Order: sequence, then C-alpha cells, then structure tokens
Amino acid sequence: MARENWGSDMTPRDSITAQNFTFATSADFCKVFEEDMPHLYRLAFLLTGDHSRAEQCFLAGLEEARAERAVFADWARSWSRRSVIKNAIRLMAAVPGQTSSTADLWRADKAQSDAELSINSVTTLRTFERFVFVMSVLESYPDRDCANLLNCTRQDVRDARARALRDLGASYSDSATKPVQALPTVELALQSS
Repeated sequence: MARENWGSDMTPRDSITAQNFTFATSADFCKVFEEDMPHLYRLAFLLTGDHSRAEQCFLAGLEEARAERAVFADWARSWSRRSVIKNAIRLMAAVPGQTSSTADLWRADKAQSDAELSINSVTTLRTFERFVFVMSVLESYPDRDCANLLNCTRQDVRDARARALRDLGASYSDSATKPVQALPTVELALQSS
C-alpha cells in the first residue's frame, strides 16, 4: 500500500475516507467550480475590478482545488471561495493605503441593471477597501480572518470597512439608487446565477 494511504496512526485507510470523514476529490472541486462559476467569477471580479485578473484568480483557484488532498467534502464550496480570495490577494497585493488602478465595468454596454451598477460601484473602491468590503460584508468573513488573510490588523479591517461603506453611500447619493438599496443589490448579484 502506498504511503499516502496510511493514517497518522499507521493503520491502512481508504484514500478517500478517514475516520468516517469524506475528503473532497479533484472531481468534487471541478463540480463545485462548474456549479458555482457565476458566483466565483463575480467574487473574483469584485475583488480585482478587472476581468482579466478575475479569470486568473478563478483558474488559479480551480488548479489549487484540484491539487488539494486534505479538504473535507462538506467544506469544498467554502474552500473554493477562500481559494479565489487568496489568489486575488496574491495577485492584487491588497494592503492598507493602497490606491486603485482603473476598474473594468461589469459589462461594457450602457444598459445595466441595478445589480450591475452596484458591482461597478464596488469595483471603484480603493483596492484594500474593496477587499475588506467584499470579504467582511459580502462573504461574511470575521474581522480576524480578514486581518489574517490581508496581513493587517483588525483595526485596519474595521477602518477600511467604514471607509468603503462611506464611499459606497456617497456614490449612491447622486444616483437613482438609494444607499440603503445598494448592499442588498450587490449581495443579490453575488447570489444570482
């Protein structure tokens, strides 16, 4: 029996299960990425503000997931989202005080829904604020996890979230969409397929 088929207690185990837990396989991750493609791509786009970089994050996340061998099957979906986020962080090097480059629009044509306009508003945030907003507000990551992934303090996360919410509120004050409607619209855009 190959070494990877032995448990930590040196007893043989099936390569898929250990102690009654099922581990996600490459096929499981491919299924998650296929089923959740719209959400995972939108997540990558909201983080990067750039279609090309969003594609890079999505594909890198898929490759990492396919190579992963120690994730419980029940965690495959959340692990996939976290993988996309971590790739976006690596690609964009999000740090406090960083300025943003010009963001892409979700769609280039003029006719856009409220959800698309909300996505575009999020991508105009400064890079660090955008990451904090997407991770803490839309993905519901605790401040501690955001700070750990972004390599900053929890206070940096709280400050960035406050700036993001203030900036988003200001961007909606001049539009037909009310600030109160903005957050649910972005969350619905993330959830829709």
